[in-house]
Amino acid sequence: MIKLVVILANSIKHNKHCVAGKLIEDGKWVRLVSNTDGAELSDSHATVTNEYGTFQVKPLQKVFLKLVQHAPLKHQP
Repeated sequence: MIKLVVILANSIKHNKHCVAGKLIEDGKWVRLVSNTDGAELSDSHATVTNEYGTFQVKPLQKVFLKLVQHAPLKHQP
């Protein structure tokens, strides 16, 4: 499903990204992960493309994202 998200964090550690934000429609928090084990995002996963080029997502940016599956963890539901 495609959702509009406002990005509130994009922290980088060991060349991987931890991206989180809130869904515009209901204000729920989302932490974007690359698999169901909660893995961080690669550079290519943490980008957005528009008519001006491809860029890393940044805080306060609104982006449309394709969310594939809910993948809660015990310590990060």
